[in-house]
Amino acid sequence: MIDFIIAFLSGSLPYHAELRVFGQAFMGALAVRGGANKDQKMDWFHAYALTTVTSFAGGLMAFVWMGKPTSLITGGDVTLTLTALAFAIVNYMPFNLGYSIGKLFPVKVLMNAWSTMFKGLG
Repeated sequence: MIDFIIAFLSGSLPYHAELRVFGQAFMGALAVRGGANKDQKMDWFHAYALTTVTSFAGGLMAFVWMGKPTSLITGGDVTLTLTALAFAIVNYMPFNLGYSIGKLFPVKVLMNAWSTMFKGLG
């Protein structure tokens, strides 16, 4: 069990990088859905773009300020695909199920763990 915890926290599990990106995107989608788009009257593309910016803008600007290529450009296929998946789950699942499940405490703990590891291990 301790080996699993160490592997989880160090990011060495299979597909851990993708799960970290998904956690960051999911938390961004929850933030937009609970804030600017709480009544779901925003155009879908505006909400998706806002989700992408909310999730990954800090990382984009850090690379720009350091004069390096951005991670969204070099790893954009995974990032944008998982952001679209998280956005669809939070906003378009039937019966508002994705948003309701996303607000549950265990789901928030897991997504926050992945989101924080995305920032820390990135």
